[in-house]
Amino acid sequence: MRRSVVIGVLAVHLIPIQATAPPESPAYVGAETCGRCHTAAFTSWAGSDHSRAALVFGMRAGREMMARAGTAGFQLSCRACHAPPDTVAPISPDGSFRSEDGVQCETCHGPGSLHVQLRTAPESDSTRSGLVPVRADTAFCLSCHQAGKPLHDATALRTPRFDKSLFWKRIQHRR
Repeated sequence: MRRSVVIGVLAVHLIPIQATAPPESPAYVGAETCGRCHTAAFTSWAGSDHSRAALVFGMRAGREMMARAGTAGFQLSCRACHAPPDTVAPISPDGSFRSEDGVQCETCHGPGSLHVQLRTAPESDSTRSGLVPVRADTAFCLSCHQAGKPLHDATALRTPRFDKSLFWKRIQHRR
């Protein structure tokens, strides 16, 4: 009897500790991981300029811009738009995320590791859990797609003026 009471008291005190344990930090998993379930969205992305955004670092125009700025290589200010993610969340240690894949799913949807875990868990009742609300506001897009960005020459790069209503149609996708 006394043993049952001690176990009961300990269990009551342990429950709050378990309930307040910090959740696992989300990590970036990369577009190919997303594409395993979201094939149509992945196909749309793979054919888009977003998927090729990091290629600018190897192109003549990109090398010339970096030379004019006195920088060489993969500068952080360039990477923020051409090969994100934000530097806040960790990169998945399994190597599934590759920054050279350009602007990926998680740039707008947030780190996907928790979504992948919840989606593949048999008891999961929410496939959207673990993602941030889609960053679809104009201000977010303009953080990269703005005129007069340092080092950018819109004429040389053949970059059209940003029109969200036009460009949004190019990236819309369904599962």
